[in-house]
Amino acid sequence: MEAKPTPFRIHVPDEELADLKDRLARARIVPDEILDRGADPSGAWSYGTDRTVLSEYVSHWLHKYDWRQKEAELNALPHFRLEVGGLQTHFIHQRSSKSDAIPLLLVHGWPGSIVEFLKLLPLLADKFHVVAPSIPGYGWSEAPKERGADVVFMADHMAELMQKLGYDSYVAQGGDWGAIITSLVAQRYPQQCVALHINMCVAMPGDWYDLVKVLLACPFWSSEEWAGIRSTIYFQKYETAYQKIQGTKPQSLGYGLNDSPVGLLAWILEKFQSWSDSRGGRPEASGLTMDEILTNVMVYWTTQSITSSLRLYYETLKDHPPPKVKKDSQPRLRQISVQVPTAVLWAHYDLYKLPRSVAALCYNIRQWTKPSKGGHFFAFEQPELIAADIERFFCQTLDFEHCKKHAPLPGLPVRPGKYILLAIVADAAREAADAAMAISDGQQDKALEAKVHLTVSRINLRLNDPESAVQEVREAIAIYQQTGEGRKEAAAFYELAGVCMEYGNLNEGHQAADKAQGLWQNEADKKEEIKAACRTRCDERPLPESQIEEAIQIAEEAPLSAALKDHGTQ
Repeated sequence: MEAKPTPFRIHVPDEELADLKDRLARARIVPDEILDRGADPSGAWSYGTDRTVLSEYVSHWLHKYDWRQKEAELNALPHFRLEVGGLQTHFIHQRSSKSDAIPLLLVHGWPGSIVEFLKLLPLLADKFHVVAPSIPGYGWSEAPKERGADVVFMADHMAELMQKLGYDSYVAQGGDWGAIITSLVAQRYPQQCVALHINMCVAMPGDWYDLVKVLLACPFWSSEEWAGIRSTIYFQKYETAYQKIQGTKPQSLGYGLNDSPVGLLAWILEKFQSWSDSRGGRPEASGLTMDEILTNVMVYWTTQSITSSLRLYYETLKDHPPPKVKKDSQPRLRQISVQVPTAVLWAHYDLYKLPRSVAALCYNIRQWTKPSKGGHFFAFEQPELIAADIERFFCQTLDFEHCKKHAPLPGLPVRPGKYILLAIVADAAREAADAAMAISDGQQDKALEAKVHLTVSRINLRLNDPESAVQEVREAIAIYQQTGEGRKEAAAFYELAGVCMEYGNLNEGHQAADKAQGLWQNEADKKEEIKAACRTRCDERPLPESQIEEAIQIAEEAPLSAALKDHGTQ
């Protein structure tokens, strides 16, 4: 049933704006900086936010920036709030006049906000019903008060929002956290979120099969793809200190940023310089204006949401010691596996630039676009380019009705290649096992022969061949019965019980378990018998405890009489 959202209007009280101006006028900007500081190889400011640029922004903010004008521009859009999962959630809901418009969930990231979409939204109005929420804890959306509000929580929250708005089927787009959140929406709710467009792609091998595919593909990567890999490694090595502090002590950092507008501006401005397509220049070289960047900062300042926004790093990255509560079992980023059709916009100046073959490990890639300009804040920097790419994918490359009709079910995709490769490896292992068996037969090494049977049994289980697996375990049991190795025979019976019960042969499984239990009891009785014999037969020459234990160990491989004889007790 469709819920009724409440219209929402942004308004900052005059006294709060006066307080801001007072803080800006009294700001204590760091009095000095290194003269020959230069820039990093990536073009980023070496020591952090440039003092001269920051001073100019503070002056502009204090003397020229007009919040009331920007507030009016924001309020020209249809804002709403709706309770979702117990949290008051803010969103823009821009409905198209076209009856066949496609519902589009549009999600921002950090340190962005819905301000990133102000130039994009008019370009989408003809083809899409756009829902652009503030992530819980960002802007005008209420912040979660309990642990665990990670990207999985946010994805479930967004899916519930769309469901409450009456959208049974929709598509999604996002960058930064928005790319990860919408990816998880598509992964967890593929029959509702039937297609995906992202402008930041985080993907990595999820298992051995993915790793094999990467190793086979890397010789064919282009020089551009290798450059993207080097850039990604550089970012991870030199540009992720913010993730460490936001992922470990967000509250400590938040006190300073929430109290000082200049501190908040410096923290965010540095990201707009180093992450955008500024080519090593000022942030405005990316095409953004000082007013646009300050409006984004104002969202954090006027809502006091910077600290709650940082906590998303803490909950998701888990770079901190685990809490003394029930362990969180929700998936992490490496577990993204999106089956719905996906488009990736691969910006040359973004943070993560992985080859398409790597992205395809986690996404069903149908469109791959490499624009010549634009950075991490692509919707903010290049709204015309991303609007055209979104429309081309959802309206031309794909057919929305076809996507709805053929939406996949939730869960991991079936990957035949993995099982074909496993079968090839298993066949090779079987040949090696047969060779080992022949060697062991020739050497009369029954212990090795039994181990080979158990190894082949486990290979058969991986190939979903329980009947062969059971037969191999029986062969191992027969050998242990011949050699009188009771403990190993018991262990093999336990393995037989597990295989039988897992594949539905409960009768034989219970019998095998009972047999194993009886054998373990016999072994325990044997130990006690040896101990008693050693203590009662050695009155004239008592054995130390260490030799008694050694007798027990020998008895596991030989009859009791031999064990006692070896220790001179007969």
